[in-house]
Amino acid sequence: MNTTPATLDLVDMFTALGRLTPAQQSLFRQIGSHHEPVTVSTLARELSLHTSSIRETLDGLLDSRVVIAQPLAPRGRGRPAVGYTTTLPSDPLFPVYTIHHLSSALFAWLRDAHPDDAEACAYAIGEQWALRAMASLRLTDLSELDELPDGFDLPLHLKEVRGFLRMLGFGAVRVSDSPKALRLLASPLRGGQCPESLVEQITLGLVQTVFRHAVGPFAQWSTVLDQDEAGPTIVITIPPDPGHYRDEENPSLAPAAPPAGQ
Repeated sequence: MNTTPATLDLVDMFTALGRLTPAQQSLFRQIGSHHEPVTVSTLARELSLHTSSIRETLDGLLDSRVVIAQPLAPRGRGRPAVGYTTTLPSDPLFPVYTIHHLSSALFAWLRDAHPDDAEACAYAIGEQWALRAMASLRLTDLSELDELPDGFDLPLHLKEVRGFLRMLGFGAVRVSDSPKALRLLASPLRGGQCPESLVEQITLGLVQTVFRHAVGPFAQWSTVLDQDEAGPTIVITIPPDPGHYRDEENPSLAPAAPPAGQ
C-alpha cells in the first residue's frame, strides 16, 4: 500500500498533473474535495460510477503519486477500510494562489526591511529571476560574444526571446503598428496586495536583464513604460549587419544597464 508520499518539487507536480487523463482529473478533483481520506465506495456513490471503474482510474493516480492510500481507523470487526487522499492541491488555480501569496509576502518584507531602497531591491530580484530562468530554460546568452556564430539567425532568436517571456507569464506580443516592438500584456505578479511600483521594478529588472544577455551587443533595444498598458514596451532595432559590433567604427549598440525605473 502506497502510504508514504515522496516529496515532489514544482516541476514534478505540474508534470504529474499534466499527464492525467480526463477521467483521472475528475477523480483527482473529487478526492481532493474531501479533507479526510475517502473510500472507493464513497467516491463511486458521489460520482455515480461502479466501484470497479473507480479502482481502475485510481490505480493510475496511485502510480503517478498524486494520490496515496491510507488505512482508516477500524470500525468493528473485519479488515480496516482504506481511504485515499491527494498529495497535491486539486484546485487548478493553486499556482496562482502560491505566486500571489509568496510575492505579497516578499513585497511586504521589502517594504518593512528596506524602506529606503525597496524598489532597487525589487529590480535586483528581477535580475536574478531572469538569469536563473535563462539558465533553466536554456535561452541562448549572447552577452559575451564578439560576433555572432556563422549561420546564427538573430530574428529567429528574438522570436525565441518573445516566447521565453511568454513562458514566464508576461504575455509578450508584437505591437501591431510597430513590428519592432514588444508589449508585455500580462504579469504573474499583479493582483492581490502587490504594490504596483515593486511589481514594475521586478518586471523591469527581469526584462532588461533578459535583453542584455539574450540580445547582447547585436541589436539595439529600450524599454518604455506606459502607464496605460499592462506592462512595459520593449522597442528592438536590428541593424542591417548585426553580425559584428565590437570594432572602433561600429561599437556595441547594446544600451548600458539602465538604473532602476528608467
